[in-house]
Amino acid sequence: MNLYTRCTSCGNHFNLKIKGKDRVEIKMKYGDSIASQCSHCHTQQSTPIKKIKAETNQLIISIGFIIGAVAFLSTFFFIGKYLALGKAVYFIYGGLTSLPFLLWRIEEKSVRSFNSTNVK
Repeated sequence: MNLYTRCTSCGNHFNLKIKGKDRVEIKMKYGDSIASQCSHCHTQQSTPIKKIKAETNQLIISIGFIIGAVAFLSTFFFIGKYLALGKAVYFIYGGLTSLPFLLWRIEEKSVRSFNSTNVK
């Protein structure tokens, strides 16, 4: 999950280098606002916690896709030859191909949870 906000000077979005599962956790760590610097115009600004948004991290989904593809192909070429074509093989293949979708759903759930949490 990537956290981002909008610059008050130039209006562009930029990523923040903070981590937290929700706004409450970020407020407990950093206070009511976070000092940040725009990556486009390099303006220093104080960003309120409620102005921070979350988006999915595409790197995690891509890594999950690559791991799932490598595991699927290695299972197919090395183990699949020696196993009888039973139902167990299809469950293994289905589990390996569903890894990227599982990571995507977990990431989407955490983003939705972060964006729906409000801090007073």
